[in-house]
Amino acid sequence: MPHHPSLDEVLEERSDYEWLEANISGFSLGNFADSENEKGDIITSSFSLFSGLSNSEYGTYSYKRATISIEEAEESLLQNLEGKFPLGSINYDDAERTFITIRLSKKLYSSLLTLLTNNIDNLIIKIAIPKWDDSEAKCLPLLKYQITYKQENKI
Repeated sequence: MPHHPSLDEVLEERSDYEWLEANISGFSLGNFADSENEKGDIITSSFSLFSGLSNSEYGTYSYKRATISIEEAEESLLQNLEGKFPLGSINYDDAERTFITIRLSKKLYSSLLTLLTNNIDNLIIKIAIPKWDDSEAKCLPLLKYQITYKQENKI
């Protein structure tokens, strides 16, 4: 049975990491309501980015396609690294598709939605994946991420 390490475990091991830049090709936004859910949990929103072929800087990690789920998180949870995967995770158990979760502050989450409707080509996402010795671990915590939106005006 594979053991999927938490961020705390990876930090204790002082694992090295490798950067991977996701090549964003599209996004989806959804809102789902179900009156049969528990009250307080009736409506669920989803925001995902799609990425094509990407390779990490040294070629250790690669995928053909990825779904990048963007989740809102309280700023304090991110700042205090609370939970097993506080910044997010990468799950590459499926040979055809990788699933990445990135947790953003509510403020950045809202800003990103607005910017993407303008131009998705200006979005750059990089994630730092820990090098973990257990090859059976297919779900790893993100050590770092960078989300950059650049737009230049032509003079």
